[in-house]
Parts: sequence; structure tokens; C-alpha cells
Amino acid sequence: MILTPSQHAEKTYGFEQTGLAGETHTTVDLEPFEGTPTIIDKYGTRGAMQNLHDRQGYGEMFLKGVGNILNTAVGEAVKTLGYAGGALWDLGDGVFEGKWDLDSTLNNEFNKNISEMQDYVRENWTAVHKPADFQDKSLGQQLLDPTFWATEGADGVGFLLSMLAPGQAIKAASWDRPLLLVRLVEH
Repeated sequence: MILTPSQHAEKTYGFEQTGLAGETHTTVDLEPFEGTPTIIDKYGTRGAMQNLHDRQGYGEMFLKGVGNILNTAVGEAVKTLGYAGGALWDLGDGVFEGKWDLDSTLNNEFNKNISEMQDYVRENWTAVHKPADFQDKSLGQQLLDPTFWATEGADGVGFLLSMLAPGQAIKAASWDRPLLLVRLVEH
């Protein structure tokens, strides 16, 4: 089950109440720091985000970053099978029925399910809480923040690994074939 920031705060820290205009709020008992709100609206607030960020340590962030790298690398590598299967399916449709649909090649059910599993892992197992002012930082400041490397940076590294690993596997599997052909021709 995927929780919104408000649901997470309600489950973890407080209870839900309804405001005068009918908005649903969650009363929260957070550790005090400058700017801490006492109510989280349905979209979450900067104070609650900051508190969740402050409660995670660098070791936890590092391990979740490694988890995000593996999640992205494995997920994207497995999606390659979905692209190949979708292309074969569309090739059959193109030859026998005269239609070609690139959307079903790339966004087939197999790949959608893999993406959903990646999102589930990212949101429930390897979620990294960003500081409240993260989006207000410049690109340089974001690159120096470990939160960036545990989230977006980890996704980038995982995507690169997912592209490199199949290439290296193909290279390793076909390494001896050219040598074998040369030896057969020589004899």
C-alpha cells in the first residue's frame, strides 16, 4: 500500500481530524525545530518532510541508495526482455495484420508491471526523505547533497549499469566465437 505524506504522518505520529472547511488534517507531534508546523495538510508540509529527513542517517541513506541502484539496474535490464517480446509481437501484427504499433512495443503489460514493481520498491523499501528545502537549492547544491545521490543519482547509475551489463554479457558470450572461426579457417 502506497501512503501519501499525510497518511504516513498520520500512521506514524498522530491522528486525523477534519477542519472547519471540511479539509482533512492530521495533528502531528513532531520533535520541535524552527518552522515545525503542528498540522500537516493533505499534501504534506515542509516541516514534516524535514523531520522525516532528519530522522534518517547517512548509513541508512547509503544503503537505500544502493538499493535504488540495484532496483533500477535489474528492473531496466529485465525490461529489455519486454521490449524484445513487444517488438516480436508487433512484427507479427505488422506482417499478418498490416499494422505496427510502437506503443505496444515499448509500453506493453510486461514492462508496465516491472515499472510498478520498481515504484513499489522505491516507495516502500528504499524511500529516501529529502530535506524540505531540497527543491529550492541550486543544481550545484543538490549535487553536493547526499540525498540527491541516494535518489536521482542512484537511478542514473542504475540505468547506466542496466545498459552496460547486457552489453558485457553479449561480449563475454561471443568472445571465443571469432577465435574459433579463425582457428577453423587456418586448419
